[in-house]
Amino acid sequence: MMLSLMIAVLVAIFTILGILVLSDFFEPVERFFAGLYNSVGPLAPSIAYIIAVFITTFFILSIKTTRYIDEISRSVNIIAKGDLDISVPVKGHDEFSVLAQNINGMTEQLRYSFAKQKEMEENKAELITNVAHDLRTPLTSIIGYLQLINDEKEITQETTKKYASIAYNKSLKLQRLIDDLFDYTRYGNSGMTIKHDNIDMSGLLVQLAEEYYPVFQSAGMVCRLNIQSHILVSGDGDLLARVFDNLFNNAIKYGKDGKICDVYAEKQDNTAIFHVISYGEEIPNEKLERIFDKFYRVEQSRSQEHGGTGLGLPIARSIIRLHGGEIFASSSNGRTVFSVIIPVI
Repeated sequence: MMLSLMIAVLVAIFTILGILVLSDFFEPVERFFAGLYNSVGPLAPSIAYIIAVFITTFFILSIKTTRYIDEISRSVNIIAKGDLDISVPVKGHDEFSVLAQNINGMTEQLRYSFAKQKEMEENKAELITNVAHDLRTPLTSIIGYLQLINDEKEITQETTKKYASIAYNKSLKLQRLIDDLFDYTRYGNSGMTIKHDNIDMSGLLVQLAEEYYPVFQSAGMVCRLNIQSHILVSGDGDLLARVFDNLFNNAIKYGKDGKICDVYAEKQDNTAIFHVISYGEEIPNEKLERIFDKFYRVEQSRSQEHGGTGLGLPIARSIIRLHGGEIFASSSNGRTVFSVIIPVI
């Protein structure tokens, strides 16, 4: 009974205080509208209505903006915890929508950076695995033949010379692999700078074809040139020569059955276009897509036979890209075409 009485008294007190507070709040408002009526007379209700609409609209917009800020804040907190798959909804065309767009752009850049980092780690692991495999094969042969020479007590001089020759050839292959690996790492670095001289690609290709004449002849092949004169590019002549040296070698190794290697060079607008074409067995599409991948060989047995390291074409692609160009391959209708595109001067 006593408790109920105390509660009733407290409610009465708070009610009286509330009325007093409201009266204090509304008193200046009442004075404002009284002054407004005395100033404008009958227009006072209309002006009061406009002010009320303005205040109400401002209040509603403020609530909407506050909610949007809260939504952006929640999204940023989720992103900060590592969830980069979330995006902030872009609403309207004010500074908050610009902020949301910037946050989304930042998140997209972070996603891209993390993906590239993951790809680099995977490539590094793949590179180590492939290098270990390709180094082990010739090293095993070298150790094996040297051990035979060392262990066999009645080995003839002729057999010793044979084993030593095999070990020597395997060591040359090992040296080529190490050199190619070093070059691939160096030229594959996008931050690498190269020297830029004015190179006459027409003359370079003619000279290279002349140097390869005995090699083509030994393979029973003919190299036919269809080269437009005075194709000038800016770049490193030694590196560009290495690219076409690789393409000529591939044409001889894998296209000798076709008996012909065609070399085309022409200038179209601001671009130099080169084609090295060999004839014979086509490269399947699924292998063609990977032909510029490091350590990839179209035919393992033939690559081992010819001593290929699987790095020649990746190195060629890196060199061409350092020159602002591109290299790609196609194979159909009994011919395989390697095409190189480089900006001209």
